[in-house]
Amino acid sequence: MARDNLSSKISSDIACCSDLLETLFSLGPTEVIVFYSLDEGQWKSVNEISQLTGKESSTVYRSLQKLINCGLVVRDTRIIQEGGYYYVYSLLPIDKMADMVRARIESLRSGMEKLLNDLISELSSRRKFFQNE
Repeated sequence: MARDNLSSKISSDIACCSDLLETLFSLGPTEVIVFYSLDEGQWKSVNEISQLTGKESSTVYRSLQKLINCGLVVRDTRIIQEGGYYYVYSLLPIDKMADMVRARIESLRSGMEKLLNDLISELSSRRKFFQNE
């Protein structure tokens, strides 16, 4: 999706939850698919997620890394009795995720307000400059 369509897509009647995730966390379609393959408190391995999504394990792993970095997904370690370990993944608890999304929305709103004030100041300064000529 083009950057100039983000605002119109989010504010339209056809916007969906994946649009919110893509916009707030700069996620791509594959990351959203991986996100929706997970549940809160239910741990899944990369192989399980790969089977659910139809995506290659390496693609799933990269998507999980981004989701972890965004704070939407948590990772835990499972020990194999014969030796070794593997990781399992789950969604962040929903109440924590909601707080994080609200904070991102507020940050975005604050940033937009600041930019609006900067634009008003800039245009006012330009008007004064041209009136003094």
